[in-house]
Amino acid sequence: MLESTGPARRRTKMSFEQPRMSELFHDEVAEGTDDEPYERLHILIVGYGYLGHRIADLEQNGHRITALTRSPEKGASIKDQGHTPIVGDVLDPATLAALPAADVMLIALAHDAGSGVPKRTLLVDGVTNLVRAMHTRVRHIVYISSTSVYGQSDGAWIDEDSATEPTTEGGRLTLEAEQNLQEICNAPASSCRLTILRLAGIYGPGRLIGRVDQLRAGTPVAGSPDAWLNLIHVDDADALVCKVVEGRETSQVILICDDRPVTRGEFYSALAREIGAPTTTFDPDSAVGRRTTGLNKRCRNARLHAELFDPQALQRLYHPDSIAAIPQLIYFERAEHRI
Repeated sequence: MLESTGPARRRTKMSFEQPRMSELFHDEVAEGTDDEPYERLHILIVGYGYLGHRIADLEQNGHRITALTRSPEKGASIKDQGHTPIVGDVLDPATLAALPAADVMLIALAHDAGSGVPKRTLLVDGVTNLVRAMHTRVRHIVYISSTSVYGQSDGAWIDEDSATEPTTEGGRLTLEAEQNLQEICNAPASSCRLTILRLAGIYGPGRLIGRVDQLRAGTPVAGSPDAWLNLIHVDDADALVCKVVEGRETSQVILICDDRPVTRGEFYSALAREIGAPTTTFDPDSAVGRRTTGLNKRCRNARLHAELFDPQALQRLYHPDSIAAIPQLIYFERAEHRI
């Protein structure tokens, strides 16, 4: 079983049978199932979106959840889910004074193109404001970063020690935010631990609807079919992030991706077959395609396996291969009447 960090584990959003979190990883050995004493934490979540709201389910493990939001309406929704909302804005340092001290702060901010806020303002200035305000009031900061900080475009294998020379605006801003966090948290006077999780592209329930419509309509997919995609199912991302939030000792930087990079052609062709769509075509010369030139990179997750899995058990990701996950995902979307 997974290393025990609490009593009955929380439930995942994906399965109809609602397995416990301990079932999110497959084990070949089931030993040491007795629960050990664990610390109940106060967890502050900044970025209550596709991933962040799932992490909030850690409350089922006995932890206390506080979430920062700019919207009073969203705050009411967070309260309805049993968590404590704080209305504030990372772009307004004065409002951050209201944030409580916490054991762990999870930063999972994503830029909304329709918000009118420039990317730099949120992803660099906002994150830096937040960490400057909180690094003396939390013991551990977990920052959700991205594999976009790597700029390799020749199909090379990369890991946590590979050069970070991003070629996209989002990658450059994310790397700058990482560096600001490291400067603050790694300073000699700081006692705040920092963990940076560089997530690959997240897929899961609700994330493929637009692509399904596109494939059914026969619209070409932007980008080269030969370029590599690095992915992680949201259930696995959720469980891995939770292990770090709950105190798993790790290196400061970890790549979070599944076991097998796939080409764009392989992924979208498999998706098209599953939904009965026409043969997929690709358009490398489209505006989006020109931003994804080259063969991209292939992310290696050896550190993830070494540091986030129990060495006493033979564990693996619940969805180690995105192609194999497609049938279950489409079945789920159909059952929810989304496609």
